[in-house]
Amino acid sequence: MDNRFTGVIPPVVTPFTAEGEVDFDSLDKVVEHLIAGGVNGLFALGSSGEVAYLTDAQRDAVIERVVKTAAGRVPVLAGAIDTTAHRVIDQARRAAALGAEAIVATCPFYALNDAEEIKAHFRAIAAAIEVPVFAYDVPVRLGGAKLGCDLLVELGKEGVLAGVKDSSGNDVAFRRLVAANEAAGHPLALLTGHECVVDGMLLLGADGLVPGYGNVDPVRYAEMWKASREGAWDEVRRLQDEVCAGFEIVFVPQGRSADATGIGAFKTAMEAIGIIATNEMAFPVKALEGETKGPGPGDRQGPGPHLTPRRLHARRPRRRSVRACSRHGSTEASSLVPRGLLRPPLIPSHFFQPGAPAPNVPSESVMSQDVLPSTPLTPSPSPSGRPPLVVGLDLGGTKMAAALVDAGGALQGPVSSCPTPAHDGPAAMLDAISGLIKKVVEAGTHQEPGKAAPIAAVGIGTAGVVDVERGTILASTDAITGWAGTQVAAGVQERLAAQGLGELPIHVENDVDAYAAGEAWLGAGSGAEVVLMVAVGTGVGGALVLEGRTRRGAHHVAGEIGHVPVPGAQGEPCTCGRTGHLEGITAGPQIHRRYLAKGGDADVPDARGVEERAAAGDCIAAEVYRDSAVCLGKALAGLVTVIDPDIVVVSGGLARAGDLWWEPLRQSFAAEIIAPLAPIKILPATLGTTAPIVGAARGALALASSNDNHRP
Repeated sequence: MDNRFTGVIPPVVTPFTAEGEVDFDSLDKVVEHLIAGGVNGLFALGSSGEVAYLTDAQRDAVIERVVKTAAGRVPVLAGAIDTTAHRVIDQARRAAALGAEAIVATCPFYALNDAEEIKAHFRAIAAAIEVPVFAYDVPVRLGGAKLGCDLLVELGKEGVLAGVKDSSGNDVAFRRLVAANEAAGHPLALLTGHECVVDGMLLLGADGLVPGYGNVDPVRYAEMWKASREGAWDEVRRLQDEVCAGFEIVFVPQGRSADATGIGAFKTAMEAIGIIATNEMAFPVKALEGETKGPGPGDRQGPGPHLTPRRLHARRPRRRSVRACSRHGSTEASSLVPRGLLRPPLIPSHFFQPGAPAPNVPSESVMSQDVLPSTPLTPSPSPSGRPPLVVGLDLGGTKMAAALVDAGGALQGPVSSCPTPAHDGPAAMLDAISGLIKKVVEAGTHQEPGKAAPIAAVGIGTAGVVDVERGTILASTDAITGWAGTQVAAGVQERLAAQGLGELPIHVENDVDAYAAGEAWLGAGSGAEVVLMVAVGTGVGGALVLEGRTRRGAHHVAGEIGHVPVPGAQGEPCTCGRTGHLEGITAGPQIHRRYLAKGGDADVPDARGVEERAAAGDCIAAEVYRDSAVCLGKALAGLVTVIDPDIVVVSGGLARAGDLWWEPLRQSFAAEIIAPLAPIKILPATLGTTAPIVGAARGALALASSNDNHRP
C-alpha cells in the first residue's frame, strides 16, 4: 500500500463567482483552510468539486491552482472522470503533468461493459500514466454500477490500482473489501467516503477518509483520524457524533437536486464562515437561497428552525477565529452571514468558540511511521532539541526531487524538484543538487513551513555505478554528460558549507539501490529479510537488499540485472554496447525500437504508445510487449534460483502495464523456476516516486548515526 494516500483527504469544493467562473482566490482559501485544519491530502475534481460540470480547461486550471497552493505540503489527487478509458487517459495525463500525484477514475459509464472490460479499462489507464490510480466506486452517479470486491483486489495485486475511494454507502461490501484486501497483503489503500459513519469504517480497517463535509469542518475529521490511530475509539465516536450534528445542514434544503442540497449546503456554510465568497454552483445548478436556504431580511418569520440574520446574531455566540487560512487574518462570522443561513445550531459548535488555534495535526499520516527498520537509524538530536531530519534526494536524468525525512522514513516537508542540467557538466549538476537541498531546508517542515529546518545529513540516489564509501561515480552512461569520475559527496558537501549549512555527511548511492532500500524498509518488501528489486522503465536495473542493507558487491555493480544475457534477446543491441542482454529487449525504449523494426506504425511515439496499440489488438505491439515480459521472467527465475529471496519487487513504468505484461512475466517465471522456489511472489512496488527519496534518506540516517555497522 502507498502510505502517501492515507488519512483525511477531503474532496476540494470548486468555488464560483456570481458570473459562473471558477473563483481562484476562494479556491486558494479553501486549500489553506483544509491544510491548516490538519488534512493529509487533497482530492481535486471529485463529486464535491462538481467535476462533471467543468470544461476540460476549467478542470486543468483547478488542478494547477490546487497543486500550486498546496506547494507540496500534502499530496494532491485529481479526478479524471470521463466515460471511457481513452478519454480518461487524456484527462489523467494532463492532470499528472500539472502535478497531481495520483489519479482517481470511475469505471466506464454510459458505455455498457462487463467485468473483464472494466478490468481492461483500469489496466489501460494505469499503463498510460506514471502516477498511481485509485478506483472511484460511486454507484449513485454511475447508474448503480458497483465495483466488485474480487475485481478491485485482483487489480490491486497486479499493481494496476493503488487504492479505492469507496462512496458506495454499502457497508457490507466495504467490510468484505477490507477483509479481502488484508488477505491479499493489503495492496490497496481503502478510503471511505461514507462521512457519517467514518468511526465504523476506521474500526473496520479503512486507511483513510474522503469527506465532503470536511470542507466545512476539517479539524474534527483530522482529530478523528488521529484518535483512531491511537486506539481512542470513545473519542472517535464522540467526534463522529459532533460531525453528524453538523452534517444535518444537508437535510435542511427541500425540493432541490442532490447536488444543490449536498454540495450546495457545504458551500453555504463555507460562505457563512468566510472561506469562500459565494455559494454559487456550477451551471445549471442554482445556489441555495430563499426558502431552500433560510429566510432573508424581510421574509415572514414563522415557527421552525429558520432564523433571520438579525436573530442569528442575537442568539449565537461570537465564533472563534476560524480562518480561511492563517495568512488571511480573521473576520467575525456575524459580518459574513449571507442573505439567510442554514439552521445555526447545525453549524459546528467549534466555529463559535473563541480562542485556541486548530490542533497541530501532522499532514503526514502516522500510518507512514508504523514500520521501522530493524535497527533504529537515529542521529543525535539537533541543538534545538527537535527530532533529527535528513534530506533524501532522487537524481533523475530529467528531474531531481528531494524532501525532508525523519528517522521513521516519513516525509516531514514538501517534495521539491528542479530540472536536471544533465548535459551542462558535473559542476552545473553539483550546483543544482546543492541548490535543491538548500531549497528543501529553507522550505521547512509541514508543521513549521518557511522556517529553515536543521538537518543531520544528506542522502543522494543517482544513476551510475557508485563507490558508496567515497561518494564517487565510477561509471555512467551518457544520460548525464561527464558524470563518471565526479566526486559527488565532496562536491555537494563543499557547496552546502559555502551556503551556510555546515559540513554535513553526504551519502551517495545508485538510484535503483535507493529505490530498493525504500521499498524494503517501508514498501512492498517491508518485513522481508531478502528482497530482490527490479526496476523496468527507460532502462532495467536491480538491487539486492539483505536484512535491510543494500548489497553492492566487490565492484559496486551487484544487481545490474539489465546486463544479464537472457534467452530470447540474442542479437538485440543493449545500451552498454553489447548484444543479447535483458535491457536490450525489456526496457521501454527497446520495446518501441523493436516495434518499429518489425513494421509497426511509425506514428507511435514511444513504449506507452506501443502498449496502447497492444491493448487495442495490434499484433506486432502485443508480440514485443510479450517478449519483454517473457525475457524478464526467465532472468528472474535464474536470479531467484541463485539468491532465494523472500520476495521480488518490480517497479518502473512497465510494472503498471497490467495483465498485458504481468501475465506472461509470471507464466515465464513459473515455467522456469524449480518447485521449492515456486511460492516466491513477484509483486509491484508500492511507494511510488517517494521510494528513492526515502531510500537515500535511510543511507543518510545511517551515516549520521556515526555507526558504519548501520550503513545500508
